[in-house]
Amino acid sequence: MKAKQVLEATMVEDPRVLAKPRPVGYLMRLEKGYMDLQGLGNSLNLKNPIHPISAPVIL
Repeated sequence: MKAKQVLEATMVEDPRVLAKPRPVGYLMRLEKGYMDLQGLGNSLNLKNPIHPISAPVIL
């Protein structure tokens, strides 16, 4: 899925997101003409080390 690859590549390129464990993109919801992707990546922020990134995609 191209949109998931773009989301993961964006997180990998962000300097705030740690390389290990590798950021992962998930398909959260799929409906007619619409999908909701969410990515999870770890950072050095001690208050919130796991940052969810939501990326709604209109097809």
